[in-house]
Amino acid sequence: MGGITTPVLATLGTVNSVGRTVERTGDLLGIGKSGRRRRERAQLLAGQEAETADLTARQAAEVEALSRRNALAADRIQVEAGADGRRRSRALRQETGRTRAALGAQGISTADGSGEAIILGRERAAAAEDRDADRLDALRLAALAEEEEVLDRRNLLDLTRQQERQRLESWRGVSDAARPPAGAGRHDFPRHEIRRHSMSTAPLPAASPRAQYVADGAATRFAFPFPVYGSGDLSLFLDAAPHGSGFMLEGLGDPAGGAVQLDTPPPAGTIVTIERRMVLDRQADFLESGPLAARSLNEQLNRLTAMVQQLAADQARMLKAAATDLPSASLLPDRAVRAGTALGFDAGGNPVALPLESLPATATVAALGAGAVTRAVADKLRDQVSARDFGAVGDGIADDTNAILAALAAHRSVFLPAGTYRTSAPITLGYGHTLYGEGEGSVIQARAEAYDPVNLPTYPSPFNAVELVDGYATLRDLRIVGGATGVKLYGRDGPAVKNVVENLSIWDTVNGIVLDGYHDTNRPCYWNHVARVLVARPQAHGVLFTVEGDGDTPNANKFQDVRVYSLAAPIGGCGFFISAGRFNNSFTDCEANLHPGAQACLRLGSATDQNLIVNFYAESLGAVPGIRIDNGSQNTSIVNLFSATGGQPIWDTAQARAYTAVNAGYPLRNLLKETHVTDLRVEGLSVETTYVEPDTGGLVAADLGFTTHLVSAFGGAVEFRLPKADTANGRILHIKKTDSSDNPVTVSELGGAGPDGRPVLLASRYDHVSVVSNGAGWWVTARTGAPANAAFRDMAGLFEPDLMKDLYLVSGAAGAVEVRLPAPSAVQAVGRRITIKKSDPSDGAVTVTAAAGTGPDGRVWRLGKPHEQVTVLSNGAGWWVTGASRPPATIHFHEAAGLFQPDLGAEHYLVSAFAGPVELRLPAPDAANAGIRLGVKKTDPSANPVTVTSGDGTAGPDGGPQVLAGQHDGLCLLSNGSAWHIVGRT
Repeated sequence: MGGITTPVLATLGTVNSVGRTVERTGDLLGIGKSGRRRRERAQLLAGQEAETADLTARQAAEVEALSRRNALAADRIQVEAGADGRRRSRALRQETGRTRAALGAQGISTADGSGEAIILGRERAAAAEDRDADRLDALRLAALAEEEEVLDRRNLLDLTRQQERQRLESWRGVSDAARPPAGAGRHDFPRHEIRRHSMSTAPLPAASPRAQYVADGAATRFAFPFPVYGSGDLSLFLDAAPHGSGFMLEGLGDPAGGAVQLDTPPPAGTIVTIERRMVLDRQADFLESGPLAARSLNEQLNRLTAMVQQLAADQARMLKAAATDLPSASLLPDRAVRAGTALGFDAGGNPVALPLESLPATATVAALGAGAVTRAVADKLRDQVSARDFGAVGDGIADDTNAILAALAAHRSVFLPAGTYRTSAPITLGYGHTLYGEGEGSVIQARAEAYDPVNLPTYPSPFNAVELVDGYATLRDLRIVGGATGVKLYGRDGPAVKNVVENLSIWDTVNGIVLDGYHDTNRPCYWNHVARVLVARPQAHGVLFTVEGDGDTPNANKFQDVRVYSLAAPIGGCGFFISAGRFNNSFTDCEANLHPGAQACLRLGSATDQNLIVNFYAESLGAVPGIRIDNGSQNTSIVNLFSATGGQPIWDTAQARAYTAVNAGYPLRNLLKETHVTDLRVEGLSVETTYVEPDTGGLVAADLGFTTHLVSAFGGAVEFRLPKADTANGRILHIKKTDSSDNPVTVSELGGAGPDGRPVLLASRYDHVSVVSNGAGWWVTARTGAPANAAFRDMAGLFEPDLMKDLYLVSGAAGAVEVRLPAPSAVQAVGRRITIKKSDPSDGAVTVTAAAGTGPDGRVWRLGKPHEQVTVLSNGAGWWVTGASRPPATIHFHEAAGLFQPDLGAEHYLVSAFAGPVELRLPAPDAANAGIRLGVKKTDPSANPVTVTSGDGTAGPDGGPQVLAGQHDGLCLLSNGSAWHIVGRT
């Protein structure tokens, strides 16, 4: 026991060292000295800073002037080079043309080998001239760059010399009170920045590459007396914390050293450590030929010297025996011997392992920081329990199963230090247990063979590597090799809930991670979290959700950043196989990169419902589907799928489309269900379409998975039955008959009357109907061959149609009828098309007028005979006739002498004057008879004339009475409402 130094004695030595540092700091501060000397110091520093600023300003001006001059020279070189190149190209073309002409004059073709060789030789000579010119231009540009480099080196040398002179002035020309304050170090240089620097060839000073200070709470600038050639070579620590930002580095490349300028002063008492740490490597390679530059050699010698100084500084801080001490053993006891013990020294001064129980009871320790309490060392060492405390070896050879299980049985949290722990049975974590390690350095090897990174794995383990059989356990920071399953979660002893599995890598297992609903629904596998896990080279599945017995499916488990890689090893199953799992199992930022023999990167089995897959990455060189969805799986949401496989991104095996996809799949990137959109803009709309052709006709039930149904009744009449309206609220369907047979397609409704309250008959090819459900019934929104709505009117007088019907049948049996249309600008009129038809054979005329204007096409339309009709359309500005029809022409024969006044109901009047002269007096022209066309013809051979007049008998067609004297004389007359006109004569 005599060779042991307790922590208390070591602490006293540290206090004495800090006290001496504080004393030296008081001397540097000049406490008790006069203010005059401090002013001298300030004046000297101010003069030096001004001198440095003047030098750097002059150097910057010189650099800027040279840069501008060289930039102009470089531009001139490039312009001249371009002009010379164009000149040479033009000369080559001219020379080639002259050569071709000369060869042609000599009867030599360029296709001839000799002629082509001559031209090729000239082109090669021109190309050589171009290369020479390019090399010359490159040399000129390099000379400009070398001039700038020479100026930079000269400026650096001048600045270094000035700094060295100022440093000597600072130490020789001022009194002790004017020396640098505490925190500034042994050397205090003017603050400056060097824009360009390289490793100096001046010899390195014999200075330690480490400077340390105790901060006073005010100083922010701390000098170091050793050169630093790259910012990455300097390390700054405040106490033990490294700092890579929040400061400015001065004097980079200065052989005499530099300083660190912190943005804020560190708290008083903080130990500031500035250290040069270089990578111990060789960067220069001197070639056999060529001169050996002294600058390059000196730079490498400085670098080697800096490395030696770094190693010497490291060794100075190591525990070592004095040069006058007698030799003793320097080897520590073996790892197995010193595990869980304290380091001490025997009577000969040799290191030995001492059991913790043998330490003095008074040995104590306290953590750093305010409020820390003193504890016994033995108590402190028990804060962390290691499997090695229970006999685990961790050498990959000894069986550490019982040691790890014993540690878990005795403690809730067990640490696996770095090592390989071979196991021969499952490591079981019960309720609230934690097993953790040091990342990839802590390995659970669930097989006899060590991990082989080169050869393909074998799978000899018949047992699971780790099992979580209850809830609230944590498994993290480990590497698992081998096992039937790497990690299995199931409710053997209690509900397997709220377990955490993170920061693992699992290698060479049959299944990587298994979540099992097991046998009891009261012990489910819910709400577990798996994150940052790699499953490499699994034989069957990377991740498996299953139910081995009568338990519930694994539900609401979260997987994040879980990756399954085959790494060329064959795999017979899937990266992720959710054989059974429901209700918000989520897989976020997961990935599967599999062997071509895999079933799928991710597979959803038939017993899956409402799972979520976000940002999934699928990759395989084979025809492996990215995501496979089995028949029975439903309500899965897939968001942002990237699939780099030879198979389908999403393989819906049953085409049930019982999932939702957003930015996933190909060629359709989105598949949405029951989506409410307030404002939708679509460029290019496609709807799902199906073709139905029953072999013998019959009943066909509508499939709401499709919008358009193309139905063929070629095999027999088809009844296309819509579902009940209350089961399809908001659905729109289009049904179209595609065949030319006489068999109809009848659209009916299950338990209802049909669209618009009746079945819809599609009798001809291409007949179609569009229907929509509002939950209460099916309604027709569009169709071909729709039955027209009609109204019948049989009352004399004024009739003003409501325009709600397509056809108005009007009878004049009770007397003449005026059908007066509303103004064309009326709300109910704009865009409407209606037909008015005379339905009876009576003499009562039907006239069509309008409330604004005369009537359609600007006139009154008269329907005088049965079945006469007119079809009109309003465009908002007027009523326009789009169609009119007349029955076969009617003839009236008259053979009585004297006055004959026709009723204009016939189209042709045959008049005989055999009994005596006849006057055929037409009614006076007016709006009522505008558009009337009729013919008058004399039929007899007598000398008695037929005179055609109008009005009161004094007027007639074309301004006066017209006489028909000979047999077969005739007139064709037309009224425009203001006069009768002759439009034809025989």
